[in-house]
Amino acid sequence: MNTPNTPTTPDGPSSGLQAEVRMLPRILLGLASVLILATLLVRSFAQQYDYSAANVFTLLLGCLSWFTLSLGLATAPLPRWYWRTVAFAPLLMVLITAIFFRVDRINGELLPQLKYRWSVAKPLPSESGEAGSGGISASRLAPRASDWPQFWGPDRTGTVTDISLNGNWLDAPPQIVWKQPIGAGWSSFAVQGDVAVTMEQRANEQWVSAYDVETGALLWHTSTPGQHYHALGGLGPRSTPTLIGNRVLAHMPTGPLLCLDLATGQRIWEIDLYALTGWDQTSAEQRVPWGRTGSPLVIDNLVIVPLGGPKPDSGSLIAVSLQDGHTVWSAGSDGISYSSPQRARLLGVDQVLMVNEQSVTGHEIASGKVLWTVPWPGQSSAAANVSQPIALDESRVLLSKAYGTGCQLVQFAKDADQQWSHRVLWQNKSSLKTKFTSVVVRDHYAYGLNDGILECIDVDTGKQQWKKGRYRQGQLLLVGDKLLITSESGSLVLVAADPKDFSELAKLPIIGDVTWNVPALSGNRLLIRNADEAALVRLPLLP
Repeated sequence: MNTPNTPTTPDGPSSGLQAEVRMLPRILLGLASVLILATLLVRSFAQQYDYSAANVFTLLLGCLSWFTLSLGLATAPLPRWYWRTVAFAPLLMVLITAIFFRVDRINGELLPQLKYRWSVAKPLPSESGEAGSGGISASRLAPRASDWPQFWGPDRTGTVTDISLNGNWLDAPPQIVWKQPIGAGWSSFAVQGDVAVTMEQRANEQWVSAYDVETGALLWHTSTPGQHYHALGGLGPRSTPTLIGNRVLAHMPTGPLLCLDLATGQRIWEIDLYALTGWDQTSAEQRVPWGRTGSPLVIDNLVIVPLGGPKPDSGSLIAVSLQDGHTVWSAGSDGISYSSPQRARLLGVDQVLMVNEQSVTGHEIASGKVLWTVPWPGQSSAAANVSQPIALDESRVLLSKAYGTGCQLVQFAKDADQQWSHRVLWQNKSSLKTKFTSVVVRDHYAYGLNDGILECIDVDTGKQQWKKGRYRQGQLLLVGDKLLITSESGSLVLVAADPKDFSELAKLPIIGDVTWNVPALSGNRLLIRNADEAALVRLPLLP
């Protein structure tokens, strides 16, 4: 008679337990195999969906695969060095990497960019004194037809039509005129005459700085205390200054809106947008964690920027006087996004288009009155709205964004009482998933970086023409019949704007990785930068 402490027979409970123990390694190793296959499957579909999400899932699945494989080998009747190698070799590699490298920043696909721990930053440019006490000479500041005075070009469409780029860079290569370090930030350059203005972080100061286009010399700077930083977005200002006549309008990520003299950098006026809304920097960055990125739009005597804030009457936008900065109007009730106000003409009405946190709105210029609202779901602390709206003609606007939203074409109409209405002509969730960039349009075809891969679609139907060429989260301009792309890795790429097929004409490395800043093209002078370097590239032109 068996008791609880009596050994069981080979066919009894003890035998069953032994069988289960023998099966455990097989189950764990089988699960590890499934997890490894799932990881490979995620990587194979990354190009069709979202590289950022694919990288996150790859990390999670990779860690689970490693843990399960190590446990399976440890419980198997195998030499100990099997599981010890699998378990400790990755940990040792991580430790060695942590000893020799530091995470400099996170790129647009959520991959860490590493630098040697002992690497020393190159010295930043200091003021040359060329501006002198009287400021920069009027001849160097004189406006030209080729100026790039604001974010994304003269009319904020990223399009230049009056020059034609030479695509044969073997016989006529671009010239890197200068390349030098610059303070951190994602601002781009605004150009008037021979002066380029940008924004950067220097220690605990936010700078608006003016450079000589031809030499790269720092002419003047104006600083405000403070800084904006986010682990995923990095350090420094986000928006781009706007140049109008002899004035510079600069929107700091921490709230100030500055008006400066273009010749000297001296303050003309300054307002604190946070003081107007009741926000402080901490509460604002909880709602808009990647900082205030809206570049000022100047229309006549109005300077228009995103506002936002906890007060119901704060408004999505604010317009202040170019002359002295006093508030003219504030309007809208949606939260702010990472887009910039844009001027457009729809149904015969000049207006301001604005992509907000959860909507797109059209505003009367004189009063700010909201003419129409199109739902455009988003969240400025997660699936953010970034891309600019594109007015295709007087009745249609093209919208695009990442995070699974894609693009849609909206058509507007007015009734007899002048009430606005709209309808969505088509929607395509798999195309033009633009993350940090916007779309350019030529001859009824739109071109954009769909989760980092260049894509062409027919704007009349929303159908994809082609999708080729991975440039990650870079930027692109339309110059004549060519696309001028600055890839996230810092290369300059020329692609034919041809709806029939993808054709990369030329490519040249210029600056370092994580180049998110929009380039500025003044004639054949291309100014590009990222958070570490800036460069002037002279592009070859066709006659």
